[in-house]
Order: sequence, then structure tokens, then C-alpha cells
Amino acid sequence: MKLYFKEFKCYENVPLEDRDEFYQPDAYFDLSLLPTTKLMDEMAVFLMDRCNTLTFKSLYIDYRTYLIVADFITSSYPALESYLDLDMDECTAHLKAYLVSRDISPTRKSNNTKGYVYHPAIYYIGKIHSFLAPKDRIYFKDLECYERANITEDLPDTYFDFTRLPSKELSDELKEFVSYRGSVVSYGSLTVERRGFMLVSAFLADTYPAIKSFRGIDESLCIRKFKAWLLKNNQALTFTKNRRDRPDGERKDNEAIYYLKKIIAYFIEDDGAFHFEDDTWQLERIDPALVTPSIKSTYSLSFDNIKATHFKDEIKQIILVRLKEVKVSTARAEIAAMREFCNYLARDFPQITSLTEVDREIIESYLIYIYTEDTRRKNYRSELMHLKSDLHTFGKMTETPTLSRLFLPQDFNKGGLSVYRFYSDSEIKTLNSAFKLLPEQYGRAIILHEILGCRISETLSLKADCIITKEDGSKYIRITQHKVNREYEKPINADIEALINKAIAYTQGLHGTREYVFVSDKDPNKPMQYSALYYQLSCLIYENDLRDDNGNLFTVGTHIFRHVYGKRLCDMGLDDSTIAKLLGHSGTGSVKYYRQMGSKALADETKDMRHNKDALIKAHKGGWN
Repeated sequence: MKLYFKEFKCYENVPLEDRDEFYQPDAYFDLSLLPTTKLMDEMAVFLMDRCNTLTFKSLYIDYRTYLIVADFITSSYPALESYLDLDMDECTAHLKAYLVSRDISPTRKSNNTKGYVYHPAIYYIGKIHSFLAPKDRIYFKDLECYERANITEDLPDTYFDFTRLPSKELSDELKEFVSYRGSVVSYGSLTVERRGFMLVSAFLADTYPAIKSFRGIDESLCIRKFKAWLLKNNQALTFTKNRRDRPDGERKDNEAIYYLKKIIAYFIEDDGAFHFEDDTWQLERIDPALVTPSIKSTYSLSFDNIKATHFKDEIKQIILVRLKEVKVSTARAEIAAMREFCNYLARDFPQITSLTEVDREIIESYLIYIYTEDTRRKNYRSELMHLKSDLHTFGKMTETPTLSRLFLPQDFNKGGLSVYRFYSDSEIKTLNSAFKLLPEQYGRAIILHEILGCRISETLSLKADCIITKEDGSKYIRITQHKVNREYEKPINADIEALINKAIAYTQGLHGTREYVFVSDKDPNKPMQYSALYYQLSCLIYENDLRDDNGNLFTVGTHIFRHVYGKRLCDMGLDDSTIAKLLGHSGTGSVKYYRQMGSKALADETKDMRHNKDALIKAHKGGWN
């Protein structure tokens, strides 16, 4: 019995000039190599289904694999009547031994996963067995994402195979999960998730043969076992993902690990209410007002990384109170400060079981540690201020007044005088020349940010009604300062007004009337996200090899444009009050930092000293001639 290559559907796509030369149309699968007629019939059905979906070039790879499998079956199972009679674990072990006996490695290095994969023959027998097994599948074409994708070309009937799972109950749960994912992700994402599904299914069958539900499963233990299983089966735990904004790529966990975490999270019982004991707090459940439109949207607070678990409840109590007093971003910073301190306590003071036991001696020990041993950051002032605030709050909550007197003013290292970074004229020219290569709305945002000299949060959250016309006809822009919860105005010219109006027209053309000038592509009700702008700028820098005056690649320093703006105001000779007003400062205290950046200011401040030195040199010059 022979199945000729030219009988398969894919042969129709072969160019006429290539049919008799490169593609060898007289090549065929010789089914008589198999030991029994029933196996030949099963293989014929499998090959006709499989080979009609392969490319013609792939038939030759499939053919070589078929020859190995046919010889293996004939030598190892000469009386086999059906592939369904095979014990796949036993068969896989025998096939590995067979390959070794033929000087063929059962595994080979994978370029995609940076690990090792099985020889194609091992997968081939599994595919035959799966194809012939009773069908329990969900096809991609039956999911919502397939309809949304508007796919017109013929695609293979890709599916999720639930016969791989160890129990019917678990299969029913996974069908529910796959159907849900098919409704919320894209078709392309689902093809990635299918690879994770196949690995997770095999893992569950091997490691949890009696499992009937994901509900109540120990997530951390399950993930640890899965990672061990992946290593045992020659699967890499991490891989390097190519990214436009990172020339060296990004190291990420195996996608199957993320997939298993998504499955477990889906089946965690959730009543939609806030629970103090949860290690991840959804802000909307605490107070919907905490979730506000922002360029760096934060929807949750995590306490997962606090290793000192006996302090975790106390930290949560503190943060619950602090959320009524500070912004969410500050609360996140305070969690980080408390995490570092409590992990230090657990390591060096294991006898301390509550924050109420902390005294001045412990604080001094911690200060010595962070200033002499810890290398996480250059300056710990902000972190220590957060720690002080939290301990003070906890002292009030527990009526422990000593917690409010733990720190002294000299504990906070002020460091040297701040010197702001700024771009030189040549660097500004380089960046401005490149900004025209950005997608147009991102280009408008960064140019407007440079011109206005705002904080990036103020630029990206400009309202569509931000332009104000005064009685005298002059134009002003209203800027909201989220950092200090107030607004201020500054004059603008016709060019800036035109740029803003162009950005508003672009947004309205795509999304209709919106609150903000620059909006998020994913949710137009929110302002443009800083992460999106950061990504576009990073890609621009790496792809165009943009370098500063020292020959180093630029970093994404959006705040440096504010420094340049302040420096130019100083170089213009404006007084401190005017500069502070244009920068949106409530006082003039910070203006001195901008003045220190300018060469003109430096020349003016050192004029008297240089004049005295010149006079002294002139007085002695005659003796040197």
C-alpha cells in the first residue's frame, strides 16, 4: 500500500516548474513497512489527515520520521493490531532505547527554548495515538477569538486535546478555562497558550494522576513540582524574549509556568470582596476612589515578597491606615521599606516577633547595615522616612509611644548637594531630530513635554479643555500637578496651541470625544500610559543608536527635559519667583538647583573671585618676565 506525495492537497500549491525536479512527485509513504493490516489502515487515515495540512517541504521530514517509526514498530511490536493498544509510557521508553541502539540521540538541542527536546519520532507516535484516540477536543475555530480575528485563509484544525488530562472532572474544568481564555485573548495568544496546555496536561497526568479539581490546590507546591517536572523532561525554565526596546532581550519564565498560574488563579474562589488576609489587595475592593486615572495605573498592592511572615499582618494594618492619608504610590513605597526592614529583623533579630518590640538599638543596627553593607540604592533617605512614618503610625495604633521616638534627625543622610542632569544643545538636537521617527501621537507628547517643561505625569494627563483664553485674548494652559494635588497656569504661544489641537484632533478621530489630550490605546478613558511612551522611546534609542556627547546610548530621561527647561529660564536672567511660577513650584527653594547647571550662572557667581585672582597675578607678573 502506497500513499504518493502528489496525492496530498499540499502538492497543488507546488509551482509547476518545481514538480518534476525538486519535489520528486513519485515519492511515497510505503505502508507495507508496518507489520499488520490494521496498523496500515490506521496509518493511512492519519497520514491523509496530517499530510493535507503540512507544507510540501515538511512531507520529507515527516517521511524520514515515518521510516524510523515503522521500523521501530515492526521490530518491537510485530503483532500489534492498533496504536491504541500501546502503553505510551512503555512505548516511549522502548523507542528511546531503540534510537540509542541505532546511534540516534533521543534528544536534541532546541533553538527556541534554549533547552532540549525529544527526537521527532517520539512525538510522532504520540501524535498517531492522540489522533486515533476518542476525541475530546475544543477547536480554535469554535472559540470567540477565532471569529474576532477574521481569518480568511484555510488553517489546520488546531485544537485543545482534553484526553491528555487524568480525570473527567479536571477535563471539564479545563474546558471551562479554555473557553474563557478564548473569549478574552487574541487568536495569536491562544496558539501560545496551547503549548502551555500540552505541557501542563502531561505534567498533571504524571504528577497528579488522581487530581479531580484545581480548586483548593496548593499553588506554591504545584508550581515547584511543575518546574522540577519541566527540568526532568528537558524543558527550559526560562527563555530570552526578543524585544525592540532591549538589545539583549528579556529573560522570562517558561510560558507554560505562566499558563499554570493562570489556571490556578482562575479557580480560586472569589466573592469579589476585600479580605485583609489576602496577600494581594485589589484597591477597588478597599475603596473605588483609590483607583484613579493615572499615567502609571496601579490596581493592587502586593505583600507576597515579605519573607518575615510573622510581621505581615502588622504591615497590612499599617498600610490600611496609611491609605487614608497618602497616595497609593507612597503606600507601595512604604510596603517596600517595611519589607526590607522586617526581612532584616527576621535574619538578624529572630527573637523579635512584633514591631512593638523594636527599640533604638535595633534601629541603630539597621542604620549601620544599610549604610555599610546594603547596596540596593545610593541614598536611603526616602526609604528611612517611609519607615519612620509607618512605625510612628503603628505606635499610635498600638499605643506604643516609643515607636514615634526611634529616629533622630542625623539618621537621615542628606548626602551632598544635588546636581541636576541636563542635555547639552547638541544632545537636544540629536533627540529632536529623532523624535520625528516616533509614532505621531507619541512624538507630539514628547515634544510638548519638552516645550512645556512639565513633569511627565502632567504632560500625559493634560485635559482636552486645558487651553484657556484670557480677556485680553492671550492663551494659557492649565496644568494639573498630581504630585501635589493642585493646578497652575502658564502662557503659551500659537505654535503650542496648534500642537495641542492637533493631538486632540488625532485622539478624537480614533476614539471620539475624550477627557484627555493623550489617551491610552487600550483604554481611551485613561491618559496615555508612561510605560507605553517609555517603550517607544527605548525602541527609538536602540534602533537608531542614539548616543550622548560621551558616546553612550541615551537613557529614557523624560524628567531631564524639565531640568533643561529650568536651566534655560535661569540663563535668560529671570528672577527666582518667575522661574518658580513657570515650573509650577509653590516656592523658590528649588530654583538654586537649576541655576547651578548653567555656565552663565557659574560665571556670574565666581566673577569677583576671578577678578581678585587676576589682580593678584597681574601684580606679580612683572617679576616673571
